[in-house]
Amino acid sequence: MAAGKTEAAGVAEIAHGGLERFARIFHLISVFGLFAIALLVCADVVSRGLFNKPVPGTAEMVANTLVALVFLQLPFAVLSNGMIRATVIYDAANDAGRLAIETCTCVLGIFICASIAYGGWRPMLEAIEIGAYEGEGAFRVPVWPVRIVLVAMSGLAAIAYFAMLISAWRKGAPKDSSAAVE
Repeated sequence: MAAGKTEAAGVAEIAHGGLERFARIFHLISVFGLFAIALLVCADVVSRGLFNKPVPGTAEMVANTLVALVFLQLPFAVLSNGMIRATVIYDAANDAGRLAIETCTCVLGIFICASIAYGGWRPMLEAIEIGAYEGEGAFRVPVWPVRIVLVAMSGLAAIAYFAMLISAWRKGAPKDSSAAVE
């Protein structure tokens, strides 16, 4: 029986490590994307100032891309304990209280993220099917990549919350509110 528990714990650690690697990759993609958006906005401002001509499609690109970039960071924020929490209550609680708070946080996170993924599934499929675009005239931005990112990252964040819940129940909730559950 002990060997089965050890084997299951090893599989859980490998799965959690793989999830964290994916989250870090998506986080890095979002960082580079934010940098590119910042360059685009700067180029638009300079172009407006010097040539009185904006960079076409800047508003559409920024509006759609920012949503995707925020959701790309969601799983990493969850796994690194970067979500907002009331540290005064958490730090004052005993071990059982911290575990209860961590459990409630994870269950609520699973529910919210899974609801976003579920609610976005049909609109994502429709956007892919009809080839939905935003913008008019010379520059149109496809909406379906943003919908895919929203659904996929919400689902990954729900899985991240589930992994944190399992970790909290296996190892106990962290003693410090700033420490991530590993």
